[in-house]
Amino acid sequence: MKNFLLALFLLAAVLTLSLVNAHYVRAEISAMQSLLSASDGGKAVYDRLCEDEFLLSLSSNHLLIEQAMQCAIDLSCLEKTPGSTAEAEAARSKLRLALSEIESGEKCNFSGLF
Repeated sequence: MKNFLLALFLLAAVLTLSLVNAHYVRAEISAMQSLLSASDGGKAVYDRLCEDEFLLSLSSNHLLIEQAMQCAIDLSCLEKTPGSTAEAEAARSKLRLALSEIESGEKCNFSGLF
């Protein structure tokens, strides 16, 4: 009976931590997407990604995080360059897509937990 209770406790701990992590990642990505509407959104998103890189990389695909960071750097450079509005909008949409791919990987389903 002790082994069953221990296994049940560990399962509950894994489920709880997985749900907390998914909520954290989705909240951070949502905050980053709202930062994109600012005039220097690329720099703000890059700074936020650098701050949260360790926690995001625990559960998200590292290549997606690197892709989002590269898109944020590109957007930051294009926002500083005058007359590159079309390129900046393309980079902004590419960054939104990368962030949404990270967010979509954090859906709470059975296969995502195990």
